[in-house]
Amino acid sequence: MAGFNDYLKFARHLFIKENTLPLYLVFFITERCVAQCKHCLLGEKRTGLTELTIAEIEKISQSLGRILFLLPTGGEPFLREDIAEIVSIFYRNNKTANVGIPTNGFFTERIVSAVENILQGCPDLDLAIDVSFDGVGEKHDIIRNVPGLFEKASTTYRELADLKKHYPKLNLNVGVTVSRYNQDHLEELYHYLTRTLGVITINHLLVRGNPADKDSIGVDPNKYEAFSKLLENGAKNQTLVGYHNYAFSDFVNAVRIVRQEVINNITRTDKQQLPCYAGSLGGVLLSNGDLYPCELLDKKIGNLREVDYDFKKLWFSARNHEIKAWIKESGCHCTYECFLTLSVFFTPTSFQHVLRQYMSLKYNRLLKKC
Repeated sequence: MAGFNDYLKFARHLFIKENTLPLYLVFFITERCVAQCKHCLLGEKRTGLTELTIAEIEKISQSLGRILFLLPTGGEPFLREDIAEIVSIFYRNNKTANVGIPTNGFFTERIVSAVENILQGCPDLDLAIDVSFDGVGEKHDIIRNVPGLFEKASTTYRELADLKKHYPKLNLNVGVTVSRYNQDHLEELYHYLTRTLGVITINHLLVRGNPADKDSIGVDPNKYEAFSKLLENGAKNQTLVGYHNYAFSDFVNAVRIVRQEVINNITRTDKQQLPCYAGSLGGVLLSNGDLYPCELLDKKIGNLREVDYDFKKLWFSARNHEIKAWIKESGCHCTYECFLTLSVFFTPTSFQHVLRQYMSLKYNRLLKKC
C-alpha cells in the first residue's frame, strides 16, 4: 500500500489532475476463476476474453509513466502462471513500488510459490496479498459456490503468514466483500479472523456494480456501518494493526479510516462526497486490452491492441476527455474503494482529515506502549 514517502513523490497531483498518466492502475489480468461468487463484479460480463500476452503487457508498460499503485486482479489472478512476470514488468518499467493482489486462496501451493517469486524478483516492492473471506465455514463456501473453499483459503492464509516471517515487505491481509448474504454474520467472521486465524489487517468492500446474483446488493447501511466501526475500533485499540511494517504505515491506516467515512456518507446520501479522478489519476485495463476510466462505468476509452499498445494515445484522446467531463458534470459517485483512495489522497480538504487521523493513531500506539 502506498505510504507517505510515495505520496510525496506525487504530491503535485493535489493540485494538478489533468494531462497526467494514471498513478493507480487496476489491471484485470484474467477473467478466469474457479469460483462463481454471488457478489462477483464481473457477473454476466465474463465473455472469455483473449488475454494479453506477456509481450503485449511489456509494450503497454513501456508506454506508461511511473505508477504509484498496481492492482493485478481478476477473476482469480493466480490462475495466470506468469503473474510474477507481469508484476516484474511494471516493477522494472514503471518503478511501481506498491502492488496489491486479491485471491480467493484456492490454489495454495501456486499462490505461495508465485508470491515468493515476486518478492525475490522485486526486492524493493511493497506487496500486499488479500485473501478473501466472506463468512465462516459453509457460509463462505455457499457465497462463493465452491465447497471446501473456506478451508483452502484458511490454509493459504496460514502458509502466507509463514512466508511473511522471511519477507518483511509482504503485507498479508484479508478482504471481506459485504453483501446481503453475509451482512448478518460479520461479527462472527471478525472474531474468527482475529482470534482464530490471527489476522491483523482486514479490508472490506461493499458489493457494487451489477453482481452475478442481484440479491447480493441492497446491504443495510446500519449493518455495514456497524462492521466498519468494528474494524475502526480494532485499528484504534491495536487488535488490527493494519499496515505496520514500514515507515509511515499509520498514514496508510489513516487514509483507510477517512475513506471509510466517505463511503458511509455515500451509502447514506447517494451523493458524491469527493471529486472522482477516474480517467485522470486512475484507470482500469481489462484482460483483452480494453481501457476504461473505471470498472463500474460502461464507457470504454478504447482498446490498446488497436493503437499498437500506445497507452498515451488512448489516455489523452478526445474520447477520454469527453468521459472525464461527463464524470465531473454528472457528479458520478460510487463506493469503489480503490479509486476513493485516490480521492482521499489527492483532495486537499480530505488530506487534512487524514493528517488528524494519523496523529490520533500515533497517539494511541504510543499510549499502548506506555
